Amino acid sequence: MSRAKKWSQLYGAAIDGPLAGTSLSIFPSTLTDWTTWRTQYPDTRVLSKQATREQFNRPSYSDSPRTSYAVDAYASYYAMPDEGVVNRQIPREASNRGPKRRVLGVRNGQAARAYPFNVLAEEPVVNDELAGLPLLVWFDPASQTARAYDRRVGGRVLTFAEAADAAEELMDAETGSRWNPLTGEAMSGPLAGARLAPLLATPAFEFGWVGYFPGSDMYGEAVSP
Repeated sequence: MSRAKKWSQLYGAAIDGPLAGTSLSIFPSTLTDWTTWRTQYPDTRVLSKQATREQFNRPSYSDSPRTSYAVDAYASYYAMPDEGVVNRQIPREASNRGPKRRVLGVRNGQAARAYPFNVLAEEPVVNDELAGLPLLVWFDPASQTARAYDRRVGGRVLTFAEAADAAEELMDAETGSRWNPLTGEAMSGPLAGARLAPLLATPAFEFGWVGYFPGSDMYGEAVSP
């Protein structure tokens, strides 16, 4: 059977071998914490192999970063001046923002834009447009959850803001409908039951996103030199 030798995770495509140029289908996904996810989807089932479950239950492994979800295995990596998995030094003079800053990368055709988490923490609801696509970016600083949606519903472009009486809900200016920002569903109002279409968005380190998409805009800031 023909196999490609190398695949690019961010491109979702084979970059050499017999399948070079072949692209995988990419689906929208959400990177969040377990508490946030389980609150929204209490009946979620988690894949766990028997051997793995037994290993996690051993007392000697309870505090190990490799076996406990209470410990962040990458905590030291965030502060290291190294890039990727090959320990290359990042040229700090090239950016005063910190190349390991986390961003949410969004693409529309050949256009790309990154939304830095530190910027989103100050502006958690962003009504934006990328190459003609009206989009909404929402961010929850507590769980570090970022989502991106097409903000068109029924041919109408909506404008969103946090609901004045509930920070965990959004309200659109056009109809006054209230929305769940994690699922993109309208919970009440004239558009109740409607859903925003999630966009293909990638949580990444800034250096990783810019490395793949060097011409990417950086929301709220000038493009890196």
